[in-house]
Amino acid sequence: MKKDIILVLLIVLHLFFFVSIFAISPNSEIKPQTIDTQSSTLTTSSTTTTTTSSPTTTPLDIKQQQLKQNIIDSNNNNKIKEEEKEKSKNVYVTFADNAEYLKGIVALRMSMINTKCNYGLIVFVTKQVEQQDREPLQLLDCDVREIEMVDIPKEVSVQIDRWRPAFTKFRAWQLVEYERVIWLDSDMLLLKSLDHLFDLVDIGNPKLLYAAIDADANSCVFNSDRLKLINSGIMLLSPSIDVYNLLIDGMVVVSKLPNQSTVNDQDVINTTLPHWRSLSYPEYGVQITHCECTSEPRLWNFTNTYFLHFTAGLKELPKPWSLLKKSQNEAKDIFKQMPTCIEQIYLNWINTYKEALDFIENKLNLVNLVK
Repeated sequence: MKKDIILVLLIVLHLFFFVSIFAISPNSEIKPQTIDTQSSTLTTSSTTTTTTSSPTTTPLDIKQQQLKQNIIDSNNNNKIKEEEKEKSKNVYVTFADNAEYLKGIVALRMSMINTKCNYGLIVFVTKQVEQQDREPLQLLDCDVREIEMVDIPKEVSVQIDRWRPAFTKFRAWQLVEYERVIWLDSDMLLLKSLDHLFDLVDIGNPKLLYAAIDADANSCVFNSDRLKLINSGIMLLSPSIDVYNLLIDGMVVVSKLPNQSTVNDQDVINTTLPHWRSLSYPEYGVQITHCECTSEPRLWNFTNTYFLHFTAGLKELPKPWSLLKKSQNEAKDIFKQMPTCIEQIYLNWINTYKEALDFIENKLNLVNLVK
């Protein structure tokens, strides 16, 4: 018995010996590493791997890389925004038929960016607007669409000839790819986002319209009768071709009403959609001349104001973009004729417009850098 155990142990030991021998390959010789301190090269007797230092990176290179990354991020964000726009059923819209009024929209769009409005801006333009004048708006991510102005029937006499283009705002009702639209006149400047107003639009009742009231810009006396008059500078609506056709037909209808010798777009809207609802004033639709009415909070309350409307009633105040062409002395002379509060409002517009130009220039620089 003991002999058998010893025999088994001897066999196991022999097997272990042979396995150990075959496990060691003759090609598995470990070759010592040597470090050449002169060349910082790690070598072995069979291979040589050289480590080289990376090229020097300058601050300019870093800045360019950052700018390129910003462009990439911006493009990615724009793709996301485009996808969101496709899903969105809300949009702002405005209109200009000449290059001067486009300047107003440049400032309007910048104020929308500053106040973090989350919905896009469609800009209706006529063929008279050159492509070079449209480009700044496109760089501000506006959706520029060429349209025809609304034709005014021959039998309709417009109240003031320069108001003829205002009838083109009826085309906002043609934007049936959207459920809710906010119309903004091009001579507005936002102080706060208006996104929350989309919630007021009743998509099941396109004849229901929300708009500002036409407060008397020439007086600091609050007149409750003015609450019945619409100011179409801002309108909250649900697009409908039927309503659009009613408004087009309404031009002739209104012109034939008693004591209606002339017509403007507000007359047509007021008569065709008589159940419109008013937005609170002065929070929505304040006219800049009312900044002098500080003793009447129903006409001026700047803290609660959402936007400024550069209308002047019968007072001869220029559109703010007209001051851009004036010399410093000429502008001072114009400001001397204005109350101080109105001057400050104009300077606010000018600063926003200049901010927009800087924004556009920086975007162009980034685009050119990537090319």
